Order: sequence, then C-alpha cells, then structure tokens
Amino acid sequence: MKNQLYFTVWMLFLSIAGLNKLAAQCSPAMGTTCANAPFFCSLEEIDGYTCSNTSTTPSSCSPICSQGGQAENTNWIGFFTNGGNVSVTLSVGSCSNSQGLEFGIIEDCQCSKPIACQSSPCVPPGGSATINANLSKCVQYYLWVDGCNGDVCDFTINTTGGASPKVDPIGYINNEASQIIKNVCPGCYKSYSIQGMGDLCNVYYVWELDGQLLAEGLYEDNIEFLIPTGGTYELCVTAYIRNPKNPNSICDQEGPQCASIEVTGLPDRFGNPRRLCHEAVGSSGYKWHSQYIKSSGIYREHLRDKKNCCYYDSVVEFTVLEEPVPAIVQYIGCNNEPYIDILGRRQGLCLQNAFIKLPNTTNPDLCDSSIILTTINVDFAPSWSIICFGGDVELLPNIKITKPCNVGESYEFNYHWFKKYDPARRRVSFDERLLVPAIKEDYCLQVEVITYYNNDFFYCSKTFCESFNEGNLAPECAFKLNGNKVYCFDNLSKYWVDSFLPGNVKAYHWTVNGGNIISNPDSSVVDVVWNLNAKDTGRICLTYDTDCGSSCQKCKPVILETTIAGQDFEKRGLAAYLDAKNHPNGIWRLISGPHPVRIDDPTNPKTRISAYNYGYYCFEWTVTDINCIIKDTLCVDLHFYKTTSPEYPDRLFDERAAITPNASDLSSIIFTPNLIQQHRQSFVLINNLDEASITYKWFNLYGQLVLQDVQTIESGIQRQNIQSPTQSGMYFLLVELGEMHLVQKICVME
Repeated sequence: MKNQLYFTVWMLFLSIAGLNKLAAQCSPAMGTTCANAPFFCSLEEIDGYTCSNTSTTPSSCSPICSQGGQAENTNWIGFFTNGGNVSVTLSVGSCSNSQGLEFGIIEDCQCSKPIACQSSPCVPPGGSATINANLSKCVQYYLWVDGCNGDVCDFTINTTGGASPKVDPIGYINNEASQIIKNVCPGCYKSYSIQGMGDLCNVYYVWELDGQLLAEGLYEDNIEFLIPTGGTYELCVTAYIRNPKNPNSICDQEGPQCASIEVTGLPDRFGNPRRLCHEAVGSSGYKWHSQYIKSSGIYREHLRDKKNCCYYDSVVEFTVLEEPVPAIVQYIGCNNEPYIDILGRRQGLCLQNAFIKLPNTTNPDLCDSSIILTTINVDFAPSWSIICFGGDVELLPNIKITKPCNVGESYEFNYHWFKKYDPARRRVSFDERLLVPAIKEDYCLQVEVITYYNNDFFYCSKTFCESFNEGNLAPECAFKLNGNKVYCFDNLSKYWVDSFLPGNVKAYHWTVNGGNIISNPDSSVVDVVWNLNAKDTGRICLTYDTDCGSSCQKCKPVILETTIAGQDFEKRGLAAYLDAKNHPNGIWRLISGPHPVRIDDPTNPKTRISAYNYGYYCFEWTVTDINCIIKDTLCVDLHFYKTTSPEYPDRLFDERAAITPNASDLSSIIFTPNLIQQHRQSFVLINNLDEASITYKWFNLYGQLVLQDVQTIESGIQRQNIQSPTQSGMYFLLVELGEMHLVQKICVME
C-alpha cells in the first residue's frame, strides 16, 4: 500500500492542444513587432495562414533583407521546430499600390541573425516566392512580411517541414530498469534523476510522490528529498516542452516515468574480532566510538554510514588481553659488553631487578611486554707490583674487579702464566704470583674469572703482559718534588714527594744546598730552614732505595719569593676584600685611583676596602722584617654595570615609590628610577591633585650641590623630565613637592 506524504499540493492542469492547421483566415493576428508576435509550436501550424500586412510599424532591421529593401509596415509571427530543412512560400493576392511584398526569417528577433529572405524583386500581386532554410531544434524563429514601398497586400503562407520539437526519451529514474529503487534510508536525503535534455528546449519537469507535487520547473531533471519513515512510495516525473509565449500550451511531453522507492534501514554490520592490549585499555578503558571497553565481550554501536547517511548497528567482539608476566632475565657480560634487549637497546651494565618495558613486542598482538633484568658487568685489570729477593723477582698482578656491581655475585679466579714470546703459550705457573730469576724476560698472565649469580655462572678471560726489566728494576726517575714558597721573612718550608712510589721503599736520601733539614730526613716529607740572601738560589734533592735498587736523584731549585700582595681582580660594587701574604709588620696603602678609598685596617692582609665611586684602584702591601723589606702591588676594578657580562644583562630597572602614603592621603605620590644613563636627563613620575611647583637638587657623595632647578607641574599623573649630572657616579637626588620630600640614591651610568 502506498504511503502518503504531507506536502503542499499543487495542481497542474495541462491542456495539450491539437496540432490542427489554421484555417485560411488572419487568426491569430500577426504581431506589429517581433516582441509581440504570436508564437506557434511548429512551422506546420502556419501552413495555409492567410492575412494582410496591416501593421504601421517598420522593422528595426536595416536593410530589412540581405538583398536590400526598406522596412515600412512589418508584420511578425513566431515558431520553433524539431529542426531540419523547411520551405516557406508567400503567395500575394491583391495590393493597394501594386508594389507587392517582401518576407524573410530571422532568429530570436535579432537583426544580426538572418536566416532567409526575399526582397529583390518584391513578390508582385498575384505572384509567389519561396525561401528555404535549415533550422535548429527548439530555436525561436520569426517570419516577417513587409510591404514594398509601404504597400498593403493580402497573402497566404504555405510551408513544408518544421514539425513541433519532441522531448527526448527521459529513461528510467536513476537509470533503474526494474523501476524499483531499494536501500533508501529513512530520514536521509537522496538524489533522483532522469536523462534530461539540458537547456536546449527549456524542458519543464514535474515531480510527484504518491500523486502529490514535489517540485516543478525548468531544467529540474533531478531532485533531492528525504522520506522520514519506512515504506514503499511511488515517484513519478513528466517532461514537457511548452510554448515559450504561452506556458499553458504544451508542445510535447514525455512521461510520466515512475519508480517505486523502498525505504528501509541498513542491516547490522559485523566487524572483525579485535584483541586489545592491556596498555591500550588501561584504567579508563579503550575508547570505541561512544563506549569505553574495559572487559571482553560483544559490543554494539549505532552509527550512520558516511556514504548514504543510513543508520546501522556496528557489532564487534572485543577480547581484552591480560598483561604479560615479566620474564626474569639475568645477564653476565665481559669487558663492558651491555645487555641488548629485543628492541636493540643497550641496557645498563649494573642493574638489579630493573623493570624494563618492551613496547609492541608480543606475538602476534604486538602488545607491550616487560622483563625484570639483572645485569652484571665483569671487567678486571691488574695493578702490577714487584718484590725483589736477591737474585729473584716476584711479579704480583693484583687483579681487581673494576667497578663490581655488588648485586650478590661472587667471583673465582684462574691463572695461567706463560712467556710472552712462546707461541705454544706453555704454562709457567698457575699461581697468582710468579717468582722468576732477575733476568730480562717478558711474561704474560691469562686470567679467567668465573662469575656466579644465583644458579648462573659465566666465564670471562683476559690476558695481561708485564713490561718490567727483571734484570734492572731500579726505580724510574718519574716522581715529582713539591714544596712551599720561601720568603725572606719566612724561611721555613715543607717539601714532599708528590707522586706514587712503590710500597717497598727502604730509605729516603735528602740533600739541601742553602738550608738545613730540621725534621726526620728519612721520610717522604721534610721541613727545611733556608739561609738565603736576595738573588741566591737554593737546591733540594731526593733519592730513595727499594729492594730492587736506588732511584735517580730529583732536584728542585729554591729562590726567595717576592709576590706577596695577591692577584689582581674585578668586583661588582664599591667594596672588596684584599688578600695578601700574612705578616705582623705588613701595611696597605693606596697608590692610584680616581677617588679616595677607605682601608678599614691597613695592617690586616685581608682587610676590607671601600671606594666612593667606581674605578680602577691599585694598592701596595709592604712587609718590613729584620731580614728584608718587600713591596708588592694589587689592583682592583670596582664596577657597577658591564654590558658585556652575561651576569648583568641590559634591562629596565623598576621604578620605586619614594614614600608610602597612608590610606586617607593620596594627594601626592612621587616615583623616580634608581638607575639612569649618562645623557643629562632623567624623569620623575608625579601624581598630584593640584597644580604646584617642584624643586630638585643633585648632591654628590661628599654632600656638594651639583645641580638644582624649580619646575611647575600640573595636576594629575604625569612624567616630569629633569636635568641630571653629566658625570657618571653615585648621587643623591632631593625632590621637594610642598611638604613632601623624596631623597633617593641614584647611579648615573656611562
């Protein structure tokens, strides 16, 4: 049963006129202009048309025909055809002036588009003439008749060809030969169309659904609409060619063409089963459309198809996988060879029960897995030492594990001694130590370390070769002497061996030129009292004995030191601390600088100094002793601001309030910056309720007046420019506004 939709109903009454030829009478009357000419659906309808050219309006075309001729009293009649060859014969009856008629055809009332005409000679009374043309389908043509020299004549028109234009077959709706359109979804817009003719013949289409009008109009060979509910509906379309001057006159029609529309929803769609990794689900669940999947099961989601707007249910079975249990991995490596996981990543050399995440590694689901990893790196090296026993030498490798991991591992050592240049590597000994004759020979030791951890063990092996000259093991001259500087007022110094010596040193032999050892001479450290004069050079030397021989003699020259004031330095600020060599009879004095400097305690080698302005200052530290007088200088660069230093970047400095008014008195507030550039101008920010005068004065740090002025200010918040000192340095600015006073310390920078 067909469902009815509630649309606005338009009733279309179409009257298909018969295509009978006109009687031989002047009906309908010809037009006096092309624009008001009657229009026929075919040239055939004009066959036998009889009339007279009674118009008094000439055509606007000049000449009226390509053969010549002047329009005087032109009559018009319009038509279109299905195209093809046509002929028009004009037979002239009686005329008022015996001049005859001229006639022709133009396209669409345009003088520039003549089709055919006869004007020279004119068609005389009692005569006839024929014009021929090849016409296009559905193009509007206009036949004109004009009196030669204004003559008025009776005439008859006879035609051959020029049938009415035909509507092309419109085919099936949506090209569906079964005339059944299926799978239309309720509530979804869908397009319907037929095979149209374009705009050539101005075809008029009428669409109806279950007998109710949906749409009508020119070129409407397609339509889009929705059907809200399911069911079966009938859609019909009819195509018309209408008379362009009389829309109620139908020249031809095709249809109605109908199709049944089956409006139904889409069936369920079943997706492939999906397996979800534990990490993808997490604590909040795996988001699938509007749902969060937290456990295994079959889930359903109501969705709309993007292609055709239809709703359907998507059904998918989800399986939530359990988190894989971490594998326990124990790895023992040699010589800093790390554990490399299945992702190719190098892990740490010493790890104990470390949790290592392995993303996307399970098979076949590519979920995250993990391992509990313990790694032990076994690296070892010798620390060679020797002991001499008369004519024999004992080689001690002292094998040590370098950076043991200490995760509970234990070690077992195996030794294999052999001569370095023995290709067979025959065993000399399997003990840790090797006792050999004091004869030049090179020995190598192969060390095998067995590392045990839990129930695992691993072998690591290395070979080390010693390079001692067993025939001459006297200590090399590679040690270094170090000691304190010597001053004329402080002649006691300490000297020591500043290098690692073998553990079997039997005796130390010190010799001193220019001084005396006052401590135990058989030691790696001695105290010396020097008896040097100015420009003298002393000398201290050392050798030592071991079981394997005596070392060479290493010496160090000694002179009196005169640098006692310390190193020059720079300091941000106006104060600093000096650091000279301590002496009870030392004294500081200023020897150069741009301004006076206060020295807190001239006799203190680490005294504090205070400058009144920034600059480069030099000081002299003098020590007076019964043996000598030493003078040394130290220079200090005191600065406030350096643009080249990253520690003090160029920036804007905050403006600070000079006073803090109470809540009930906000009549005047003064601000000024505490750091300005040396460009002879600064400013004061003032908030004052009344017009007033301000007085400002600049004082240097000695209390001397440098600059002053008086300015008038208006009420309100404003910035008042004032003059500033031309020289860089520290100043005091005094600003007076009525009973208010601002005193601020300001730095004028270069």
